[in-house]
Amino acid sequence: MAVRLVFYTLLFCCLPGLLYAQEKEQEIKYEREQRIKEDKVPRPAYVWIRYCVPSEELKAPKWYYEEGLETYSYECKFRLGHRRYSVKFDSTGHLEDVELLVRFRDLPDSLQSPVRNYLTEQYAACKIERVQWQYTGDASCLCMLFRKREITADACADVAVEMEVRLRTHEGKELRKELLFDLRGNLLKQRKIIEHKTENMIY
Repeated sequence: MAVRLVFYTLLFCCLPGLLYAQEKEQEIKYEREQRIKEDKVPRPAYVWIRYCVPSEELKAPKWYYEEGLETYSYECKFRLGHRRYSVKFDSTGHLEDVELLVRFRDLPDSLQSPVRNYLTEQYAACKIERVQWQYTGDASCLCMLFRKREITADACADVAVEMEVRLRTHEGKELRKELLFDLRGNLLKQRKIIEHKTENMIY
C-alpha cells in the first residue's frame, strides 16, 4: 500500500513537467507582426532589398518586425508586377528565405496530388488558408536570381512549398498548422500555429 501511495504521489508531482516537456518537443509557430519604418531595419536587410530587387518594379515595400516564441526577425513584403513576395531576415539582417504567394490550384499536379492525399489521409477535414513557394540558399545567389527576374529552382536555391492550413483531426480536434513539402509532395516539417504565447504554457 505504501509503495502504491509513493508511486501515485511521484506521478502526480511529475506529470505537469512531463506534459510541459512533451509540449516543448512539438514544433510550434508563433509570430506577432508589427509594422516598422525602414530606418528601424538592420542595415544588411535594407541593403539586400534595395540592391537585389529591381527598383523600377518595386511597389511600396512594407517592413515588419516579427516576434516569435524565443527569437525575432524582420520581413519585407512587396509586389513585383502581379506577384506578391515576402523576404525574411534574421535579427542581424541576414537573409533567411524568400517566399512567393501562390494559389494551391496553380501548383503542378505532381505536387498537388500527394499533398492532397496526405491531408485526406491524416485529417478529417482541411481548409488551405495560404500557400507560398519558399526559396532558401545562398543570399548572393538568390540576389542574382531576383536581379535576373528568375526566382525559380536553381542550383543555389532549395525550393519547397509552405502551407498554412486549418485542420480537424479524426478525433474532432481543430487546429492550425504550417506544413512544408518538398517538390515531390513529401512532408518535410510541420508546426502547430498558436495565436498567443499563453497557448504554449501548461499550468
